[in-house]
Amino acid sequence: MTGPDDEAKNTRFEPDETIEAGTAIDLPATDGSDGGGRSRFSPDELRRVISAFPLSSVDRIQEFPAGSWRAPKAQLTSSEGAFLLKRRQVGRQTIERTTFSHLLQFHLFQNGVPVARLVGTREQNASMLVHDDRVYELFEWVSGRRIIKVPIEVREAARTLGRLHRYAGGFDQTLSIDVPGIIEPTLPESIFRQVLVAVRRRETDVDESRLVADLDAIRRHLQVSREQTFDRGWRQLRHQPIHGDWHPGNLLFAPMQPSLEGGSVVRAVVDFDAVRIEPRIVDVANGLLHFAMRSDRRKSASAWPVSLSPGRMKAFLVGWRETVGGVQLEEGECLPSLMIEILLKETVRPIARTGAFATVSGSEFLHAVRKKADWIRRYADQIIELFRSS
Repeated sequence: MTGPDDEAKNTRFEPDETIEAGTAIDLPATDGSDGGGRSRFSPDELRRVISAFPLSSVDRIQEFPAGSWRAPKAQLTSSEGAFLLKRRQVGRQTIERTTFSHLLQFHLFQNGVPVARLVGTREQNASMLVHDDRVYELFEWVSGRRIIKVPIEVREAARTLGRLHRYAGGFDQTLSIDVPGIIEPTLPESIFRQVLVAVRRRETDVDESRLVADLDAIRRHLQVSREQTFDRGWRQLRHQPIHGDWHPGNLLFAPMQPSLEGGSVVRAVVDFDAVRIEPRIVDVANGLLHFAMRSDRRKSASAWPVSLSPGRMKAFLVGWRETVGGVQLEEGECLPSLMIEILLKETVRPIARTGAFATVSGSEFLHAVRKKADWIRRYADQIIELFRSS
């Protein structure tokens, strides 16, 4: 939860947007979705919600446009300190999932895993506020920086994941949740047609032949990966609570910069919205993709290096195994096929909705991940060996 980025700093607000006298709100004056973009709080909504938490004087509220565009966030500065207010996406089982997530976070915090602390409501000390069919959470603000993608910090990130898995494995799962995992459900054929329509609409000069070839290759990769995951022992893997979205954006490091002698430490793990019951190797596969990814914002996605960083992959696996407390052989066997499935599903779904991946051209991004999937498939045996030898 580092400081707001340029989008927040440049947001204009009207003079009458106040919660109380002297409280400035650095937010647009609209509620709901910004023309199909990021969902936002309204001033009236903020007034009602903040009054439910034990904050005596709020001096400033500033939009924090990070994470899911469907879950608005704001930084609150008050006499009690700084906090992050978040509104959960409303849907089936929202309260049940939030309750499970909070209980898991309390359990992890009690066992020394660094998580942002939840603030209870004023009257009932509840970890969430349910109001107007919406769920709100208030966290103590954690100052920190994003990871510097060097092996020593990647290793520390993975050590934190190992500790999370170790203690989450002992969490009482009496209160369970029914949330789809990475294997289920499969992508329907209709989603590929949606990708074609969305990309064509957004890119009038799209290379149709390459787009169709990439989608065909992605279909084949997904089918083969699913078969390999089951063939290599998926059903033998123990299910437990996992983070569900392990990537660099959900870790905050202490300000100290890394050096050859040592890296900084993880100050907080954030964003437990995707918590679910699933084999923990899913978090590892997701982490390997994100922490070892080679990309360059200055270049077209299709020009990004195809390979993942072997050094960072090694550092991640070594760090995780140092703290997790034992592994199953089948976890490593499933790893490459899970990496491909995660990579492709995380790509296809958003492009089917908008025709793009964030600010990157949909066709360019599909081509880039298709090549990365090819690379993972080609070096699957080496990835499995890396897991065994780490």
